[in-house]
Amino acid sequence: MADSPTNRIDNKLGIQTDIPEDFELWQADRREAWQLSVLPDVLNYAYEQSELYRDLWSKCDINPRLITNFDEFRSLPIVDKSDVIKSSSRIARIASARVGFSTRGTSGNPLVVWLDEKEAQCYLVPTARGFRWAGLREGDRALILSPSWHRLAAMEGHAVIQANALPNYFWGSLSDPSHVAPFVDALLRVRPHFVTSTPPFILSVLRHCEDQGMTPSEAFSSVRSIVLVGLPLTPGLRKHLVERLNVDGVFERGGTQEGAALDECHLHTGMHVHEDVCYLEVVDQTDTVVMPGTPGRLVITKLVAGGSPFVRYDTGDTAYFQKGECACGIKMAQLRILGRPENTILVRGVPITGYDVRRILDDQTDFVGRVSLLVNDPSNPDCLRILMEGEGSDVDPGELLAQGLGIDDIMIDWGGGANLAWGFRQVIDVRELTKRKK
Repeated sequence: MADSPTNRIDNKLGIQTDIPEDFELWQADRREAWQLSVLPDVLNYAYEQSELYRDLWSKCDINPRLITNFDEFRSLPIVDKSDVIKSSSRIARIASARVGFSTRGTSGNPLVVWLDEKEAQCYLVPTARGFRWAGLREGDRALILSPSWHRLAAMEGHAVIQANALPNYFWGSLSDPSHVAPFVDALLRVRPHFVTSTPPFILSVLRHCEDQGMTPSEAFSSVRSIVLVGLPLTPGLRKHLVERLNVDGVFERGGTQEGAALDECHLHTGMHVHEDVCYLEVVDQTDTVVMPGTPGRLVITKLVAGGSPFVRYDTGDTAYFQKGECACGIKMAQLRILGRPENTILVRGVPITGYDVRRILDDQTDFVGRVSLLVNDPSNPDCLRILMEGEGSDVDPGELLAQGLGIDDIMIDWGGGANLAWGFRQVIDVRELTKRKK
């Protein structure tokens, strides 16, 4: 749009995009008009690059070039990962792609997602924006430990450079406990102001410091902000980390390989959707868009005509848009992702997620930050069974969960010491629990 400057990012990165610099402050109708202005290129690109979309839209007698509004756009059929995987054998590598990311995606079998220069340029904008919200400043030292196999994480070092800050990468695994001690050493050597990581890893760092007789705040004495990805933060866990690490803020970052990008502002009331690179919908079982506040399936359209195309792609995640605008002044919508199918169990027909359990337990000093896993036991569908890290407590977690969730039949299995590799999981099968006890 002519009346707004577009991002022309520092020449040392060579990045240029058509994304307006003040997009986050635009009103909803103006954002929607901008999204509609880029949608034709997105749909044409998907039609040209993907036999899946070409065949599907032709069979439905839909010409994407004639779509002029989002009501017409929602007439396009929704696809899921099984559709993309089935068609992948007929799709060559994206000609302009620089790199491919192999991922399980939201759930299920692996999926290859291609990234090209145009997409990298566009997605750097929300990454830099989210880091700015989290407090990254010019001259800061950043210590980055985020999943480098993730397409969005690949932007983090570039976003740090864009802020005229200094990126430092910790070369280690997020799921190997032996890498916790070297990470603490890196904290003490680098003395970063800004850290990216995951909740399970940071909790393991906290435990390691305590085991070594070091206060966690000593290791994090230089750190102002921490950005965490991989698991949703409960209010209790965020408060616990801020207090124990003595940092200004702990921020949540989210996104998918298929194109969703979300970041928290300083109010921590929910992640803002970067609506300049993705158009998100929440739909019910009939594929109808639901009102804000109503949970449904999260559907993604990537608003970048580059890399692997995703148009009306069902992630399998359950999410809802929050009502109203955030008091921070950012106008972009806020979304809460409640869970994935593999992170949910049914108790008496009611879906329960790992977040539901942790939200209650993390409000208690005895349980905040402890690993708690849902145990899927089909033989007892009326019982909520939880594997808890530790050897017991004077406080009964079963009573807390019964009050908070309204479920009477709750069984707690105490799991002894923490296992970092389990920290990303929300649900285990009862057979795994039996093997573990043996």
